[in-house]
Amino acid sequence: IFMVFLALNAIGYNDENNTKGMHPIRKRAKNILQKYNWSQKYPYLKKIFKRTDPWYLIRALLKQHKNIKKPKTPTARFILNLKNFSQESSAKKAWEILRGYHLKEAQKLFPIFKKEIMRMIAFINKSPENLKKIILIPNLLDAYWRGYGLKIENICYVVVGPGAEKNHGELIRH
Repeated sequence: IFMVFLALNAIGYNDENNTKGMHPIRKRAKNILQKYNWSQKYPYLKKIFKRTDPWYLIRALLKQHKNIKKPKTPTARFILNLKNFSQESSAKKAWEILRGYHLKEAQKLFPIFKKEIMRMIAFINKSPENLKKIILIPNLLDAYWRGYGLKIENICYVVVGPGAEKNHGELIRH
């Protein structure tokens, strides 16, 4: 997920809904990547990012182990281009520098996440069926208060952008 949004930001993703601007970690990522013209280096990523919502990109990435049967499918081309991007020295550097911030965000959000899961179970009065686990993924490289929820097989993924702790779980609940 980090690499999807790192690539999105490298190629020009500037969506933001916070009047104070982008999260400092997102700004830092953009600064690390600013040396290159990534759109020129990865035209396929530019094309797919322009016409595809991030939810579909996240889904493609999380389902990749099942979907890549033909190397020329759009999903396979996206995954291959993203893997190549992730091997770039700037992308590796961004991961090394910014990984810890994402881990700290996860630690900060986990108690809120756990509380919201318990509230959801209480609200529907039963545990979710056919669900083995729920994974929280903080994403400081997206716009504030943006989130994505996906269920792939028996795993639910909750991806939350910056600001999730400030709204008392609303983003996680959403």
